[in-house]
Amino acid sequence: ERIAAKKSKQWYQRRVRGIKIKHMELSIIKRETTGSGPNTYNENEQINRYEIMDGAPVRGESIPIRLFLSAYDLTPTMKDVNKKFSVRYYLNLVLVDEEDRRYFKQQEITLWRKSPLSLKPENRGVAALESPQKENSVS
Repeated sequence: ERIAAKKSKQWYQRRVRGIKIKHMELSIIKRETTGSGPNTYNENEQINRYEIMDGAPVRGESIPIRLFLSAYDLTPTMKDVNKKFSVRYYLNLVLVDEEDRRYFKQQEITLWRKSPLSLKPENRGVAALESPQKENSVS
Protein backbone atom coordinates (compact mmCIF):
# COMPACT_ATOMS: atom_id res chain seq x y z
CA GLU A 1 0.00 0.00 0.00
CA ARG A 2 2.85 2.38 0.79
CA ILE A 3 4.39 1.72 -2.62
CA ALA A 4 1.08 2.48 -4.38
CA ALA A 5 0.63 5.67 -2.35
CA LYS A 6 4.21 6.73 -3.05
CA LYS A 7 3.79 6.09 -6.80
CA SER A 8 0.49 7.98 -6.76
CA LYS A 9 2.13 10.94 -4.99
CA GLN A 10 5.01 10.93 -7.50
CA TRP A 11 2.50 10.86 -10.38
CA TYR A 12 0.63 13.78 -8.82
CA GLN A 13 3.83 15.82 -8.35
CA ARG A 14 4.97 15.22 -11.95
CA ARG A 15 1.60 15.86 -13.61
CA VAL A 16 0.29 18.75 -11.54
CA ARG A 17 3.27 21.07 -11.66
CA GLY A 18 2.39 22.65 -15.01
CA ILE A 19 -1.40 22.59 -14.59
CA LYS A 20 -3.45 25.49 -13.25
CA ILE A 21 -6.08 23.59 -11.28
CA LYS A 22 -9.59 25.00 -11.09
CA HIS A 23 -11.04 22.28 -8.84
CA MET A 24 -10.48 18.70 -7.70
CA GLU A 25 -12.95 15.95 -6.86
CA LEU A 26 -12.70 12.46 -5.43
CA SER A 27 -15.25 9.69 -5.89
CA ILE A 28 -15.69 6.13 -4.64
CA ILE A 29 -16.59 3.63 -7.36
CA LYS A 30 -17.88 0.07 -6.87
CA ARG A 31 -17.24 -2.29 -9.81
CA GLU A 32 -19.02 -5.67 -9.90
CA THR A 33 -18.00 -8.26 -12.48
CA THR A 34 -19.97 -11.45 -13.16
CA GLY A 35 -19.50 -14.25 -15.66
CA SER A 36 -16.36 -15.33 -17.48
CA GLY A 37 -14.84 -15.10 -20.92
CA PRO A 38 -17.07 -13.51 -23.56
CA ASN A 39 -20.05 -13.63 -21.18
CA THR A 40 -18.53 -11.15 -18.71
CA TYR A 41 -20.84 -8.41 -17.41
CA ASN A 42 -19.47 -5.31 -15.66
CA GLU A 43 -21.51 -2.90 -13.56
CA ASN A 44 -20.10 0.35 -12.15
CA GLU A 45 -21.76 2.31 -9.38
CA GLN A 46 -20.58 5.67 -8.07
CA ILE A 47 -21.00 5.45 -4.29
CA ASN A 48 -20.32 9.11 -3.59
CA ARG A 49 -18.48 12.13 -4.94
CA TYR A 50 -16.64 14.77 -2.93
CA GLU A 51 -15.37 18.12 -4.10
CA ILE A 52 -12.13 18.37 -2.17
CA MET A 53 -10.80 21.62 -3.56
CA ASP A 54 -12.29 24.63 -5.32
CA GLY A 55 -9.74 27.06 -6.67
CA ALA A 56 -6.01 26.91 -7.21
CA PRO A 57 -3.91 25.24 -4.49
CA VAL A 58 -1.18 27.09 -2.63
CA ARG A 59 2.31 25.82 -3.44
CA GLY A 60 3.38 23.15 -0.94
CA GLU A 61 -0.15 22.82 0.48
CA SER A 62 -1.33 19.34 1.43
CA ILE A 63 -5.00 18.45 1.71
CA PRO A 64 -5.77 15.75 4.28
CA ILE A 65 -8.82 13.69 3.35
CA ARG A 66 -10.76 11.40 5.65
CA LEU A 67 -13.62 9.34 4.23
CA PHE A 68 -16.11 7.87 6.69
CA LEU A 69 -17.48 4.75 5.04
CA SER A 70 -19.96 3.59 7.69
CA ALA A 71 -22.73 5.68 6.08
CA TYR A 72 -22.61 3.57 2.91
CA ASP A 73 -23.84 0.04 2.26
CA LEU A 74 -20.47 -1.45 1.29
CA THR A 75 -19.40 -5.07 1.06
CA PRO A 76 -15.85 -6.35 1.45
CA THR A 77 -13.69 -6.55 -1.66
CA MET A 78 -14.07 -9.93 -3.34
CA LYS A 79 -11.63 -10.92 -6.06
CA ASP A 80 -12.47 -13.62 -8.58
CA VAL A 81 -14.81 -15.77 -6.46
CA ASN A 82 -14.86 -19.10 -8.34
CA LYS A 83 -13.46 -17.11 -11.29
CA LYS A 84 -17.00 -15.86 -11.96
CA PHE A 85 -17.64 -12.96 -9.59
CA SER A 86 -15.75 -10.02 -8.11
CA VAL A 87 -16.49 -6.77 -6.29
CA ARG A 88 -13.78 -4.11 -6.35
CA TYR A 89 -13.65 -0.53 -5.11
CA TYR A 90 -11.73 2.39 -6.59
CA LEU A 91 -10.90 5.94 -5.58
CA ASN A 92 -11.18 8.16 -8.63
CA LEU A 93 -9.39 11.53 -8.54
CA VAL A 94 -10.40 14.13 -11.13
CA LEU A 95 -8.50 17.39 -11.64
CA VAL A 96 -10.08 20.13 -13.76
CA ASP A 97 -7.82 22.89 -15.05
CA GLU A 98 -8.67 26.48 -16.02
CA GLU A 99 -9.28 25.39 -19.63
CA ASP A 100 -11.80 22.75 -18.44
CA ARG A 101 -9.53 19.83 -19.33
CA ARG A 102 -10.02 16.85 -17.04
CA TYR A 103 -7.20 14.68 -15.66
CA PHE A 104 -7.97 11.32 -14.06
CA LYS A 105 -6.21 9.00 -11.65
CA GLN A 106 -7.85 5.81 -10.39
CA GLN A 107 -6.53 3.69 -7.52
CA GLU A 108 -8.00 0.37 -6.40
CA ILE A 109 -8.68 0.08 -2.66
CA THR A 110 -9.36 -3.04 -0.62
CA LEU A 111 -12.15 -3.11 1.94
CA TRP A 112 -12.52 -5.79 4.61
CA ARG A 113 -14.42 -6.39 7.82
CA LYS A 114 -12.77 -6.83 11.15
CA SER A 115 -13.46 -10.04 12.99
CA PRO A 116 -16.02 -9.48 15.76
CA LEU A 117 -13.55 -11.08 18.17
CA SER A 118 -10.99 -8.35 17.49
CA LEU A 119 -13.45 -5.58 18.38
CA LYS A 120 -13.77 -4.23 21.90
CA PRO A 121 -16.78 -5.66 23.79
CA GLU A 122 -18.57 -2.30 23.89
CA ASN A 123 -18.37 -2.13 20.08
CA ARG A 124 -19.71 -5.63 19.42
CA GLY A 125 -23.37 -4.86 20.09
CA VAL A 126 -25.46 -7.97 20.69
CA ALA A 127 -22.44 -10.23 20.36
CA ALA A 128 -21.00 -8.64 23.50
CA LEU A 129 -23.70 -10.14 25.70
CA GLU A 130 -22.30 -12.93 27.76
CA SER A 131 -23.88 -16.32 27.42
CA PRO A 132 -25.10 -17.85 30.67
CA GLN A 133 -22.54 -20.08 32.27
CA LYS A 134 -23.36 -23.75 32.47
CA GLU A 135 -23.76 -25.01 35.98
CA ASN A 136 -21.76 -28.05 36.94
CA SER A 137 -24.10 -30.64 38.35
CA VAL A 138 -23.02 -33.81 40.03
CA SER A 139 -25.22 -36.82 39.44
